[in-house]
Amino acid sequence: MKEIVNVNEKWGIGAKGDLLCTIPADMKFFRETTKGKVVIMGLNTLKSLPGMKPLKGRYNVILAEKLEMIPEESINACDCYLNDLSGAADAELFHTPGATVMIAVTDLFELVDIVTIFPQDDVYVCGGASVYKQLLPYCDTCLVTKNDCKTEPEVFFPNLDEDPAWEMTEEGEEQEYEGIHFRYTTYRRIFT
Repeated sequence: MKEIVNVNEKWGIGAKGDLLCTIPADMKFFRETTKGKVVIMGLNTLKSLPGMKPLKGRYNVILAEKLEMIPEESINACDCYLNDLSGAADAELFHTPGATVMIAVTDLFELVDIVTIFPQDDVYVCGGASVYKQLLPYCDTCLVTKNDCKTEPEVFFPNLDEDPAWEMTEEGEEQEYEGIHFRYTTYRRIFT
């Protein structure tokens, strides 16, 4: 399992319920990396997406305290919605490449059980802060876009530079968008 995130120099990821900054190249990188894959997110992240719609062409696994909290707009926007996998064998769309599938779960153990049916290289955690933190122990790779956005963060990703279990193994060239400098990095777990 991998985590994919955009952080500023303080490892901040958001403020006032939104991203610190929007960088089109990074959004494209996210889309291309996760297209046709499994994306794991919390309920607040789902609700922050345009129209509260799950990410198109992916298996969206939503971690929510109660299934009743999943917005109708989100359910209606998918090709296939499951609140458990018992119907997955019968759900033709669940197995259709390119379909927008949403699976809702209420606890971490159920989530881990579900994602084990997918190849682990195809599973990406994409937020928010509490979901990143809860699932980091299950991940071996983090794709981190680092930026120098000056917006003061309210929520943070764990600082992997200060965690001896993680090591930066790749660092891309610095790029710039509207005065914000950013680069793509890859961190790998070196021990558990």
